[in-house]
Amino acid sequence: MTTHYSRDRNGHTAKTLHDLGNQRELLISTSKMHSGELVTRAYVHRVEGRSQIHVIGYGIDGDFSRKIMSSRPARTTVKVVQAQHEKSLEQLALILEAVQAHYAAQAAQQATAHA
Repeated sequence: MTTHYSRDRNGHTAKTLHDLGNQRELLISTSKMHSGELVTRAYVHRVEGRSQIHVIGYGIDGDFSRKIMSSRPARTTVKVVQAQHEKSLEQLALILEAVQAHYAAQAAQQATAHA
């Protein structure tokens, strides 16, 4: 698991990448939205060569994606971003359980569709 902090045109960001195996990675990202909200999201994407592919879907369709935390700080400083990101990482075990449940439900749905 690696975490990188950077600054882009929207301000400070934090990204943590966790290898899930089977060519899948969990990305936990904290960044400021245009609305001023500081949001931490978790996404799963598939790795194919140098590409990261995330399939958008609703419910259990598509790849896992979930808002973990959000806030509206008066100022979005590097310390505020780091604090929210680190607090979100404390939930990693719960996030990994949710990822596993998402793909298990998806597999069950596909199994019944093909039966």
